[in-house]
Amino acid sequence: MALNSKNLVKVIETEEAWDEWMAKSEDMLLVLDCHQDWCGQCETLQPTFLRIFMDNDEPESRLAFLSANIKVFT
Repeated sequence: MALNSKNLVKVIETEEAWDEWMAKSEDMLLVLDCHQDWCGQCETLQPTFLRIFMDNDEPESRLAFLSANIKVFT
């Protein structure tokens, strides 16, 4: 699968997935887009995420872009 801004952002849908990503936060930078049902993921940020990802060496092990509906946390 080719890398693009749509598949770069990992969607967090459960508390368990959140916990898994938080465990990784000791070793990598996590950038989180929190949203609500009425607005959805921020598509405006996706090109910026892609540029940051492409500008870094070994980005898969150094950073992750995440998106979560605020309901995951409540």
